[in-house]
Amino acid sequence: MKTITRTADDETGRCCCARAEVAGRPVEEMVGSWLTDWAGKPAVSGAEQERASQELYDILAHIAARRQADGAVFRVADNLTREQLHDRDALR
Repeated sequence: MKTITRTADDETGRCCCARAEVAGRPVEEMVGSWLTDWAGKPAVSGAEQERASQELYDILAHIAARRQADGAVFRVADNLTREQLHDRDALR
C-alpha cells in the first residue's frame, strides 16, 4: 500500500473534517475513496457492488411500501418550485 502525504490549510482541513463527520466516515477513508475513483480503479468487487445495489433497492422499496401504507404518496408534482424553495418569508 502506498502512503501519500498532503498538507492542507486550516480552513480546508476543518471543512474536510466536518464533511467526513456528516458522512460518518474518517477523512482518510473518504480521501482514499476519492483517489481510488480518480485513478479509475474499482473500489469494490462486482459481487460487493451487486450486494450493495440490492440492499439499496430493498431499502427504497421498504420506504415506498411504508409511505404507501401510511397513505402518503410521493409525486413529482408535490415538489416545491424553485421560488417556493427559496421563499425566505415563508420561513418566518
